[in-house]
Amino acid sequence: MVMKNIIMAIAGLTVLALANPAAARTDMTAPFPEEAAILERMEKESSPLLQAELAGVRARHAATCYERWQASGKSVDLQQAIFYAASAAELSPQWDRPRMLLGMIYSRFTGDKETLELAAELLIEAIDINPANGPAQLLLAQVLMNQGRFWSAIEQYQSLFVKSKAMITPMNTAPLALCYILDNRIRAGVLYFDRLAAEHPGHPAVAVGRAVLLKHSGEPGRAGEILANLASSAEAGPELRRYARALKGSWDREAGR
Repeated sequence: MVMKNIIMAIAGLTVLALANPAAARTDMTAPFPEEAAILERMEKESSPLLQAELAGVRARHAATCYERWQASGKSVDLQQAIFYAASAAELSPQWDRPRMLLGMIYSRFTGDKETLELAAELLIEAIDINPANGPAQLLLAQVLMNQGRFWSAIEQYQSLFVKSKAMITPMNTAPLALCYILDNRIRAGVLYFDRLAAEHPGHPAVAVGRAVLLKHSGEPGRAGEILANLASSAEAGPELRRYARALKGSWDREAGR
């Protein structure tokens, strides 16, 4: 309930700010020096260029407030982060960064269904504005997982991997494999990871997800073979090699070997 009240209060402030960027002021959002200088210029003569400049300084300030909230946990820092990010998004509607920041903030509240839905909507908007925004798409996949929308999350991970090979990491292939399992699409997951392995031969991150799905599909032999190869792979880092050995050992003990 606290989070919903904060969102509603900030929404009210944002509506006022739309009519007048210098309005909607409280002690919480007293102009900071860089912002005050732009507002003073806008009082004399507003322009799209000044609005874009104001959006930029408010977005940067929102990010600072968000970092401060993460460290302090104070509601005033959270309120400021939401207010300034929302204002930046309205001032510069074709800019993805403020929407991504709002999505990032709302995604932290994993226990609130409505807030997660808002996070997903904002992240989708950010990606629509800038399809190359990989971090926003990755965060969207995580939010969709938290919502239990596993197939939608699968689609986001797959799209990310097509856009950038750099996104194919154990941190991303592991949750993708989990999505296939939780959505009862294990066979589809095996087929997808088989294709991914053919496209990226020897890729350690692909091997991890592939092994997990094969194990859950009833093919422990193939899964164990992949892990054994990964445990001695020069392409895998030391942590991933240790993980592969530990996981294979756990599966072997489970099988009584």
